[in-house]
Amino acid sequence: MNSQRALETLSYEKIYLSLWETASRYQAFARFRVIGKSHDDRLIPMLELGNGTEALICLAGVRGSDSSMPEALAHLSVEYAAACEKNRTLGEFYPVRELLDRVRICVLPVLNPDGYEICRRGYLSVRNSVFRQMLRMQGTPEKEFAGNARGIDLTRNFPTKYCRKDRIHHQPASENETRALIHIFQEYPCRGLLSFCTAQAPALYCQKPDSLSERARSRRVAGNLRKYTIPVSGKNRLPLLNLSGEGCGSPEQYFAETIKKPAFRLALPMSSGKPPESRLYRDMRLLPLEYIYTLIPVK
Repeated sequence: MNSQRALETLSYEKIYLSLWETASRYQAFARFRVIGKSHDDRLIPMLELGNGTEALICLAGVRGSDSSMPEALAHLSVEYAAACEKNRTLGEFYPVRELLDRVRICVLPVLNPDGYEICRRGYLSVRNSVFRQMLRMQGTPEKEFAGNARGIDLTRNFPTKYCRKDRIHHQPASENETRALIHIFQEYPCRGLLSFCTAQAPALYCQKPDSLSERARSRRVAGNLRKYTIPVSGKNRLPLLNLSGEGCGSPEQYFAETIKKPAFRLALPMSSGKPPESRLYRDMRLLPLEYIYTLIPVK
């Protein structure tokens, strides 16, 4: 059975409803859409914030065990929308409405709703009896489960030069969730990808695009994201690590290779607190705005 802390996280249904209600309340700044459906028939929600012509994709919940991030990203969406309506500045110098009029943010707090619910409520949350039995036979503890309802780890399912192609039923882009995210990458004129996950050791991972000009932007953004992240464990900055050759087909690798824009993964330790009180949330809440501010400074 999952730990009490895992059970305290918001359910997938409440996260979905939170995004829908935010779009309904702040219609001038927010738009809700469903980008696809999981293998266990759960809808995958996305919230657009702002009216910029280009987009920054903010992603969480790729692995089922990233239990704190979907709730934090959903709360961030509400805070940004409210700040747009009131034309408020967050932090010391982030005018939210002005920034999101330049680059909109597309928030996907839970790409893998099946894995998220498995970690919260166990394998009985899987509706498909065949998938449920298959997952239970694998013997993975529920609170450590990373895959989707078919048991596939989505962080290894994107068609990149690192993705393994020699495993049966593990072909690149075989999963509904993977294809839905790829479609979003291709549909929007994107400026970057910022994904969030949980880890014991905090770090910022960077997937550099091939273009020299975009690599320069990537270095500049990475420096500022590390600078403005609250220090963790007494360190002045988060360690910056390279994703190349790791992850074997991650969304960040696919984005950098195909869209040819900077892609980052922010790993932060688990937190038992709830947004906005938790250290986890304070570490991440301003980073999308800093990303946009670095790319297109407000005059």
